[in-house]
Amino acid sequence: MKIYINGQGFGSNLPLQGGTNDFSNATLKVINNTSNEEITTLATQYTIQNKTNFGGVLNNSWDRQAILNAGTIGLKLNSTVLAREINAEEFVNQIDTSLSLCVVYIPGYLELIPDTSFVANLYDPLTVTTSGDFKIHTDHSWTITKSPAFMSIPTTSGEAGTKSVHFSTTGSSNQDLLTVAAGNQTISVSILYDPTASTVTVDNATVSVEPNAESAQFTGTVQRPTLQNGSINDRVTINYDGDKPEWMGSLTGFNTSEVINGVVHYTFTFPLTRNTGNTRSFIFTPVYDTFGQNAQGAECILQQLGNASTITLDKTAIEVDYNSHTETINVTYTGSGTLSVSSTLDWCTASLSGNVITLSILKNNTKTNRSGVISVTDGTDTSSCSILQYGEPTGNITVNKPTEFTIPAAGGTIELDWVATGYSGGKTIRTNVTPISGDWISYSVAQLSSTDLNYSLNPTGTLTFAENTGEERSGTVSLWISANYSLITSESLVFTQLGNVTLTIDPTSKSVDNQSGSFNLDIQYTGSETLQKSSDSEWLTISGNTVSYTANTGAQRVGIITISDSKLTATCTVTQSAVSANITVSPDILNVESASGTSTVKVTYSGTTSPTFNSDSEWLTVRNTSGDYEVSYTENTLTSRRTGIVTFSISGASAQLTVNQSGTAPTLYLSPQDLQTDYQAKTSNFDIVYTGSGNLTVSTTATWFAVAIAAGKVVANIQENTGAERTGNFTVTDGNISTTGTIRQTAKPSDTITLSPNDITLNYQAQSKTIQITYTGIKNLIARSDSSWLSVGPISNNRFSYSVTQNNGTSRVGKITVSDGSVSSIATVTQSSQDKGSIRISSPSQSIPASGGTITNTVIISGSVGVISVNSSASWCRVSFSSPTITAVCAANPGSTRTATITVSATNADSVRYTITQSAAAQNYIYFENESKSIGYQGGTIINNLYTNGTTPTYTSTQSWARVSSSGVVTVSSNSSSTSRSATITAANSVGRATYTIYQTGYSTDRPIWKNTIYSETTSSDYVEYHIDSTSGTVLYAGKVYKYPNSTSVEFNVNDIISNYLDNMPFPSRDGNTSYNTWKQSFNLVTSTGRSTSYTFYNDWSYEDSLQQINPVSLIVDPNQLFVCSGTNTYFMIGNQQYTVNGTYRLDLSNLVIPCGTEIKVYNNSSLIWTYTVDDLHKDFVIYWANKYGGWDFLPIKGNSVRTDNIESNKYSRIDNYTLYDTKYLNVIKPSWKLYSGWLKGNLADLMGSVDVRLYDLKTKELYKVNITDTQTDYRTYKNSGNRLVSYEINCEMSNNYLRK
Repeated sequence: MKIYINGQGFGSNLPLQGGTNDFSNATLKVINNTSNEEITTLATQYTIQNKTNFGGVLNNSWDRQAILNAGTIGLKLNSTVLAREINAEEFVNQIDTSLSLCVVYIPGYLELIPDTSFVANLYDPLTVTTSGDFKIHTDHSWTITKSPAFMSIPTTSGEAGTKSVHFSTTGSSNQDLLTVAAGNQTISVSILYDPTASTVTVDNATVSVEPNAESAQFTGTVQRPTLQNGSINDRVTINYDGDKPEWMGSLTGFNTSEVINGVVHYTFTFPLTRNTGNTRSFIFTPVYDTFGQNAQGAECILQQLGNASTITLDKTAIEVDYNSHTETINVTYTGSGTLSVSSTLDWCTASLSGNVITLSILKNNTKTNRSGVISVTDGTDTSSCSILQYGEPTGNITVNKPTEFTIPAAGGTIELDWVATGYSGGKTIRTNVTPISGDWISYSVAQLSSTDLNYSLNPTGTLTFAENTGEERSGTVSLWISANYSLITSESLVFTQLGNVTLTIDPTSKSVDNQSGSFNLDIQYTGSETLQKSSDSEWLTISGNTVSYTANTGAQRVGIITISDSKLTATCTVTQSAVSANITVSPDILNVESASGTSTVKVTYSGTTSPTFNSDSEWLTVRNTSGDYEVSYTENTLTSRRTGIVTFSISGASAQLTVNQSGTAPTLYLSPQDLQTDYQAKTSNFDIVYTGSGNLTVSTTATWFAVAIAAGKVVANIQENTGAERTGNFTVTDGNISTTGTIRQTAKPSDTITLSPNDITLNYQAQSKTIQITYTGIKNLIARSDSSWLSVGPISNNRFSYSVTQNNGTSRVGKITVSDGSVSSIATVTQSSQDKGSIRISSPSQSIPASGGTITNTVIISGSVGVISVNSSASWCRVSFSSPTITAVCAANPGSTRTATITVSATNADSVRYTITQSAAAQNYIYFENESKSIGYQGGTIINNLYTNGTTPTYTSTQSWARVSSSGVVTVSSNSSSTSRSATITAANSVGRATYTIYQTGYSTDRPIWKNTIYSETTSSDYVEYHIDSTSGTVLYAGKVYKYPNSTSVEFNVNDIISNYLDNMPFPSRDGNTSYNTWKQSFNLVTSTGRSTSYTFYNDWSYEDSLQQINPVSLIVDPNQLFVCSGTNTYFMIGNQQYTVNGTYRLDLSNLVIPCGTEIKVYNNSSLIWTYTVDDLHKDFVIYWANKYGGWDFLPIKGNSVRTDNIESNKYSRIDNYTLYDTKYLNVIKPSWKLYSGWLKGNLADLMGSVDVRLYDLKTKELYKVNITDTQTDYRTYKNSGNRLVSYEINCEMSNNYLRK
């Protein structure tokens, strides 16, 4: 029996047996499919006879809403169930006020149901391609009475019910009948066997998703697809009954497909809306169009789980200023669970009482915004509210105009132009101008306002000053910035207006001859003060208005007359000409010895006054002795000659005397010159005192010691003397002078000294102990200490005491030596530091699910442990410490089980470790190591490691010029086009597919500088001359090349020469682009035979055929670093902001306030090549280097860093009272750093080989030029390290020195 309502079928064949069934005055019931309870009754009258269809009309006495609430329903006719699993909404949509009902009764039933082995089960014949199954569904025992010869069916009979029957196929294409009999029913089906027909498979026939799921996905394949116009047809769609559900979005473009190795892989992605009601389903069948006979797969069911509960907040976003606040949020909850509230913010706490959330927001003492989220959940549904707190407003005033603050007495108008900048903190910023003193100042200036977070306002206008009819006066104008009318900052401009008093004189300058005389000044003064009159020269005076001057007997001279009151000043400059003069000195050159002395010279001159004289050297002085001049010079203690000049001058004329003094012969001696030492083997030093400049050497004929010169000393390595006393000499010489040193070594004595104990360990406390002496000699013994904290007492009765002070620092070692002058013995005293504290971990091992999350551990502290720090061995596990809690944030695990080791260290305690183990991902994985690879137009081989836990993959390529082998190695052909191109490489296996893109540059005549470029020219001459010019015609290099013997041509490497004229892209000194002109240049080669050849080279030392300029070793960016990107035809995106790169672009990210998680995408020729992620590592340095391609790469240092200053001291020696002293006069300080990279997937060979490296301090924003001091590096990778991340130690030093004198 089947039931149809308004033509919509809801029932299947029902088990009603035999004869005529009379359902007169029957009742049709709608029941809840889950509880079987009746929802409503639809009464009617009708009779159902054998094999007869009968329609009736139902009344409208039904509860529509009750049916809808049931979700799925069943239909029952009297006590017989007609159908189950009916969608309530579809059923209600069929019911009208006049509803037609049709019930079909079939006595007994028999169905043959094909599975997906049948390609086209909607058509006759049914087509099979391979072995498979079909179901026989009947209410009688059954028998297969006929089967085709190409089908082998082991089971040919069975009982009532549903039976799955398996068959296999054999032979070639054929067609025949399959017949099944059951009771009085017989079914015959024509079966077509076609091994080549298309078949549709489904990977996931049933998909169940959560209520909040936005989409659901089905995948499958089409085996043996058909061709259309010579290409594989890849169109796969769906069949379904009725209309598409309203809760499903548009199906336009929902189906995608891809052909891999002749198999169509299809994907259906159904868009969904959130389900706030009961569970709902959608049934469909995948269909592949085979042009006349569609192949279809198994029936698929999409089920979206129900969720009737909702959490609603009356506020989903809260914004507050920088002050502390208390805010409330009302919660409306329709569910039955328990609500909880959580906050991710340390500055905002959240508590839930009833249906009210109370937020306590602390004051924001920073100058920047901060934000976060609080969440309310019942364990299933979650609602959130975002919190934004502004920082405290700031203001800065910059005055562009005026630049002059003195106003003339007449007054007037000046322009006012100032700029207000700062951070608004979410408030309204206003500017204003107010004269706060001086009612003679008025203004007309715009008052501006802004609500921008980072504001910049430019108020302009005029200031007007009234005329001043009185004395000088001052006034102030105040510029101020306010936030919501509260003052942030202000600046005062002070103006001085001159009074209306004038002072003028005429003339203001006067030239007079060298005779005595006078002239009058015309003085005009409108003030009331008594004028002050003065002269700056004795020969120039003023009386009243008359200026007088005496006769000039020397050089030209200038004097100034000054007239002034308390405010105003006027001057007159008087210039008096000189008398004619001449002067000579004889002799004009003196050559003297190094000893001090005196010489006399004759100076002849004209005039009545004596000439002046001046020496340019302290060691050279002059004295006038009755017309002659005595020249004195001190001893020259240097070995080099020196020169001094004495200048004699009179009345503008001058003459010079040159004095040349010889240098002193150099001296050479040793300190000590004679060394007395005991019999023991040792190293002794002799200081060299040498005043010359030659190269010193040392030699000896002695066989029992060796000598060498190091750091201004003779170092003597003396062997133990096992015989009699001996003496040996050595000689130090510069080739001209020499000195001899003597070493006298005593014989080995027979006496011995033994100390007990002689190896002592003490704790940190101050204390005194005793040492016992065993001595076989008769001399006096002396005990000495080499450390100030270790003191010894006198020796008495073969023993002595020693004392140590309390040790407040690290462990230390001192030595006590007991000697009789010939033999000695040493006791070593080691004093430990104060007792260490201790730390331990409350949980020595922890675990976390594959989904990741946050987990905490507690540090238990005993005693004084100093500063505690934590470090993780894995990049997926980031740790931080806030005493006493360690917080670990773990990323989701895409692969197998993994473990991170957390190290807890302290400055005064032993470190401890614990582990965090993360479960393996529930899903399988397959991915390539790199999302993209690039290669030059020349082509070559590309290897990109694949990681998967599935079966051996199959590789395919979308382009014939990029051929991929079964092992994944890609061979790229050369690109003869000038246009770049790309290919997609796919790996597919049992767990899925992974892809990456290969970018190949277009053909270019440009050459990398590493690749040999040979110029060759056939010539009859023995040589060819040539020159290489820049594009502007400047000759850069000229040379001559000769032929090899028996050769007909000359040839040479052009790139060897050009390499000296290229450089890396410059590192930008500020934000923005730097040109790549030094990196890529064109040249012309011109030969003496008239040939001219053009070349373009770029500074690439990669020894790779590639045109890339960056190759990151890490895609992490610190939000406070300088982001640099090199390239041509390149740009990068931060959000919606694009930055164009032509050369190297520098951007200080600390000015942008970029949140963690932001992506920075780099594009070349409009193709995405790299994606960086911003992550604050809370470390100190970022290292930048000129890479092998000529561009710049960088690496944020994720590990620790240590700075060391290497100090080289320069000293000179002097003898005072027969004692030689060393004195430092210069320290040369060279800083160096030891950097730990943190965990990486690749190696740092490119950094280690760079010749241009920068180190950026994230805290101080200082950028150092450094050199890498490591001399070798290894090539570690994620793969060759056993699928583990790798780390490196980087050593570098500053390229310049600091000096301290």
